[in-house]
Amino acid sequence: MIKKTSNALLGTFTASSLILLLNFFTGIFLARFLQPDGRGALAAVLFWPHLIAGIGILSLNEAATYRTSKSGTDTSKVISSGFWLALCLSFITILIGILLLPYLLGPERKELLSLSQIYILIYLPFNFIYLILFSSDLGQLLFKRYNLIRLIQPMVYIVGLISIWIMDNVTVEKVVYVVLLSTVLSAIIKIMQDNRKIMIKPSWNEVKKLLSTGFSFHTTNLLTFANTEMDRLIIITLLDNTNVGIYAVAITIASVGQGMISHTFRTVLFPYISKSVNDIEQRTLIAESLRCVMLLLVVTTILLISICPWMIPFLFGKVFIHSVTPAIILLVAFVPKALKNVMIYNLRSLGKAQPGTNAEIVALLVFSICALPLINSFELIGAAVALMVSNIISLMYLSVYLYKNLDLSPFQWWGLNATTLRKIIYAGRSILNAP
Repeated sequence: MIKKTSNALLGTFTASSLILLLNFFTGIFLARFLQPDGRGALAAVLFWPHLIAGIGILSLNEAATYRTSKSGTDTSKVISSGFWLALCLSFITILIGILLLPYLLGPERKELLSLSQIYILIYLPFNFIYLILFSSDLGQLLFKRYNLIRLIQPMVYIVGLISIWIMDNVTVEKVVYVVLLSTVLSAIIKIMQDNRKIMIKPSWNEVKKLLSTGFSFHTTNLLTFANTEMDRLIIITLLDNTNVGIYAVAITIASVGQGMISHTFRTVLFPYISKSVNDIEQRTLIAESLRCVMLLLVVTTILLISICPWMIPFLFGKVFIHSVTPAIILLVAFVPKALKNVMIYNLRSLGKAQPGTNAEIVALLVFSICALPLINSFELIGAAVALMVSNIISLMYLSVYLYKNLDLSPFQWWGLNATTLRKIIYAGRSILNAP
């Protein structure tokens, strides 16, 4: 697996690492200039539109990846049909979102309502279009183009933030407009890149296939999305902007390792496993990907935990010292979470969506049982602990499924050993020595 996909993994890992660094820098920037209260207000403005967008897109982006990865598929018709379908869905989702936002934000944040409504009105159509076109590149294994395009948004974002800082005008409202600008420009570039395919007459048959495939993924994605956002949802609902801002910094730190590693492996392996018709090769790809992910995650997490206590006050400011303990717990929680997500995507590439759905239901139920009493007693630390427990139990469920249905025991995908380390080193050397 490493040898076959090493170039794609390296390119995706490099792009993910750069995006991670840019996002990390923006996290420091926002924390320094907005302080906990302003950082929390920004999180509240962006949270609901992003949540609504994740629900409203109906997993068409992943459906586009899956459809374009299948041999014999007319990729131009997939792209054209997906483009117009995404545009129509965005208008429906905008209407629902604007109607719901007054209730979701609540009276205590009514001063943020108009800004959040403007954001959702502009963000959704451009975001939906971008995701469909962007995901089609992935299905065609166009990893170089895929990785270059996904760098545009964070780069525009950081340039925009530096611009408003130079003008001495860093406010929550201005930051929201910078986010919008980065989304709009990214979508326009993708439209220009794929304009010939977009102008092809869409296929009603392909629309139905995209919807059908998207629906088959969407239940699991909704549950995954709920598990990813549930802690923030409860904190935004129950706590003030200052606590929301402190938790946002903890999430920024905790996402550093797992976001880069899990995204790289699940992104690259999804189309490769989907294209493979050999059961043995599929099982090998799944096992080796999990071994590599586990080793890289654990090493990264140990490193981040060791430097977290001084890194947060030094980079984000002493006012965020209370982010340290939640960040450490979240770092531990995100190891099983990342492994679980890679497993879900690997199984989905085999056409097995139900195990992922069940795993997310397990995680959501465990979190729902633990979260409220823990948050009421320990606030931010309680949310992090609830997330950790739910991810561990969900990972255990998927481990049993892999053993019973694919004959993959935990010993086969356990990566904390010298063999996995040697394979990663060998792959790295092969890439560096390649002509």
